[in-house]
Amino acid sequence: MEYSNFSECSQRGNCRDRSMTGPEYKTERKRRNLSQVALAALIEVRQGTISDRETDRIKITKEAELAIKSLPLAEEKNSKG
Repeated sequence: MEYSNFSECSQRGNCRDRSMTGPEYKTERKRRNLSQVALAALIEVRQGTISDRETDRIKITKEAELAIKSLPLAEEKNSKG
């Protein structure tokens, strides 16, 4: 069951969002044009943690998902010049 807003979800107390997958995490990193090393430095974790997340060796927490999504996207290159 999906809830329309946080309030409804909180009142029922049984909300479960789907966790971000490793490939989704990697896609988000690449959309920001960041290497694993650069992302790790920005969010203050080890590069190995980024690798472990991307390969589903460790669960991607909601906090980790929000951290990567809070970073700006890379500017798209305009092919016209």
